[in-house]
Amino acid sequence: MPRHVICPNCGARNAAGALWCGQCYRPFAQESEGTDAERPAPEITATADGQISMELPLPKAPRISEGTWVCSVCGTSNPLADSYCAACGSSIFEAFKREERRQVDPRSAVLRAVLLPGLGHAYAGQTLLGISVGALAAMSLLLGAVFIVLGFVAVGVLLVLVGVGVWGIGVLDAFRWARGETSEVVLRPRVLTALVGAVLLVLIIVAVSAQRAQR
Repeated sequence: MPRHVICPNCGARNAAGALWCGQCYRPFAQESEGTDAERPAPEITATADGQISMELPLPKAPRISEGTWVCSVCGTSNPLADSYCAACGSSIFEAFKREERRQVDPRSAVLRAVLLPGLGHAYAGQTLLGISVGALAAMSLLLGAVFIVLGFVAVGVLLVLVGVGVWGIGVLDAFRWARGETSEVVLRPRVLTALVGAVLLVLIIVAVSAQRAQR
């Protein structure tokens, strides 16, 4: 049995049976998953003075998949390594599993959405999204009317237009949800969040302007 093992990487002499090189820390033996037939065979060479060098091929690193999955709720693309959507928190299994959905009449969804903003979404199975649409439309219309009464006509008209726009787009989205055309939906959670932020920004600007006018 040889007394020393020569590292094939740096040429350092190591004691027989060493698991790695003491100088460059290259492993001499490596446990890998699978059967012995799947493990790469080491290359052993002998020199004239009786020393033996052994080179173990390192196993290939596992390839990381670059695939993505699309959330069935908000349409955001997420890496396969993530189990939940980064935008709305929905599970990956909601995008892959096949559900038996009840038949939804698009005309009934449109009628409900015209009568009350967000009601068509709830009829099509998007209750939380419908509540958000209805709340944003109602808030914009109510605040717009209040500002018009208080004399802030420009701001009031702007908020009324936002409310009417959300209501109208909500009718179209309810029709798309009912028909399963989710890729064409406009009022998604991120869009609604941006609109709410814009309305709040308008309120802050009006409040600051009113305080300065009083001074």
